[in-house]
Amino acid sequence: MKTIDICGKTFEVIKPRKPISDFSGYTRGSTLDHYYAKPSHSKIRIYNEWCDWVRDVSNSDYGYVTNFGVSSANTFQFTITFRLAWMDNIYVAFITRDHNRLYLLQ
Repeated sequence: MKTIDICGKTFEVIKPRKPISDFSGYTRGSTLDHYYAKPSHSKIRIYNEWCDWVRDVSNSDYGYVTNFGVSSANTFQFTITFRLAWMDNIYVAFITRDHNRLYLLQ
């Protein structure tokens, strides 16, 4: 599997066989508070680390992030999704506890 390092985070890059929809539009404005009344310190720390990473990408000359937010959650974990433009490619990212995945939009 191909991987790419962007501003200190490593992602698995997946090129779908069929074009996928851009799901990132559904996450606009969704934060941990949308899903949890009292998110744990661990969840807040992870979410804030990704917010800092978004700032790092925005300050770089190679890309930017849009539609960053939490797209789903349960008691134990949550998923962050966003749209990433990086080096002339557009990706949809799905960040879970176990994977950092980028799906190349075609």
